Amino acid sequence: GASVGGSFNKSKINADHASINEQAGIYAGDEGYDINVNKHTDLKGALITSTQKAEADGKNHFSTGSITHSDIENHSNYSGSSFGVSGSVSANFETPFGENGAAQSTKQASDKDGNLIYRNDRGELTTEAKNAQGKDNAKKLATGWDSLETSTGLGIGRDKESQSSVTKSGINTSNIEIRDHAEQLAKTGETVEQTLDSIKTDVTTDNAEQHSGKLENHFDKDKVMKELNIQVKVTQDFRKNAFSMIDAYVLPKQAELRKQIKEAKTEEEKTALYGEIYKLQYQKRLLETVVGIVSGSPDVAITQGTFQLAATKMREETLANSRLFKGIKDAKTGKILRNDSYDSGYFDGVKLGGVRIDIDAICNSNMGTCTYNDDNSITFKGNKDYTLDDAIDPQQNKKAGGLYGETGGFQPVQGEWNLHFTRIPYSIGSISDMAVESFAGTHDLLGGQAWGWYDKQGNTAEKNKLTGVASGVTTVIAIPVSAPFALSDVMSSDMFELLMKIG
Repeated sequence: GASVGGSFNKSKINADHASINEQAGIYAGDEGYDINVNKHTDLKGALITSTQKAEADGKNHFSTGSITHSDIENHSNYSGSSFGVSGSVSANFETPFGENGAAQSTKQASDKDGNLIYRNDRGELTTEAKNAQGKDNAKKLATGWDSLETSTGLGIGRDKESQSSVTKSGINTSNIEIRDHAEQLAKTGETVEQTLDSIKTDVTTDNAEQHSGKLENHFDKDKVMKELNIQVKVTQDFRKNAFSMIDAYVLPKQAELRKQIKEAKTEEEKTALYGEIYKLQYQKRLLETVVGIVSGSPDVAITQGTFQLAATKMREETLANSRLFKGIKDAKTGKILRNDSYDSGYFDGVKLGGVRIDIDAICNSNMGTCTYNDDNSITFKGNKDYTLDDAIDPQQNKKAGGLYGETGGFQPVQGEWNLHFTRIPYSIGSISDMAVESFAGTHDLLGGQAWGWYDKQGNTAEKNKLTGVASGVTTVIAIPVSAPFALSDVMSSDMFELLMKIG
């Protein structure tokens, strides 16, 4: 096997401190002050003051030709942010160690129908989890690309402090004389009386320091980095545990519901069970969004959560539309072909990727005849030795070529990448399966169903030349439109957060 792991951390700290250390000025005692300035006085965050006793005793006097005054804005702030991500990728490939090499991926193998594979005590492969004695059969591990497992963990830290103050200019006496009234008005736009009112302060020598506006610089880079690192570790552990708890609650319940759907006898039963699966999925997405808001970036979590909920709703609509048609039954083999016939590894267990059933391509192909039944199903009776499988085989039925799209192939059967010069099938639960299904619901609704390209039974509608071209255009346009929904839905919260951080 092979396993690769790594981690990455990034921190950003900004600090800005601009503050007076000591307010400039004249600080007199009980004897007060007697100041005479011939022309102009300009106070910039400066103070002329004395004790309260000196002012009360009338010992203060200040005279100037004209005066201007202004304050000093002080600020001291810092902010720090950090995020750390760890990840691992493991898979079970052949290595030079041969049988001595250890498996790195714990992902269990499955057959083409998505059934998990086990090995019994005789060494035989089986899909039964227990043997005849009720003991657990050993799990067969997946190999190659099907065994690929990835995991990511992301933590976020934030720390900040912000202070601001004003160092005000002022003179603490009411015995102020401004001699040149005209000059005062010209320099300040204020009369002498207005200036005297604005420059007067109650600050004295005794309390000047506490009113100075001086700010302490609390920034300590090492302390901030330590706090950020602690937060990154705490949020990383919290997110991992919280997401694991959500999965532990939701995933087994959805798996049991998928099993019940397989055993259901009626479509009404299936509809109710699908409703429960989707209810759990909505709960899962909402809980994951809450965890993301609490332990990550709220805006990122809300963005992903919104896309996920929308994608889930559109997939639910696509599934409902795909289930309208009751299917084509092969009169010879008994096989029933429906738009929801095949499984996927997605949460609802249904393959929705690919092209829907085209009745015309199957029933009007000279491969056989179709009879329409009262329950809206169709019975296919093949000519000669032809079966329904032959009718959907492009090598035997030329009209069947249009049933297989580039991504997903034909919706009712095993998924594939149809590159036209070659067709590459993929298995249930594989990376290809999950990628195609992440797009399927949204793309199908926005690129097909919304435009009326399906008939009332949810099958591919017959098209003329114009509508054929139009459907091709909407199908292509819907790919980039669906991408944000698909990526949000298929990506883990940690991976989406990391992508947004890097972006």
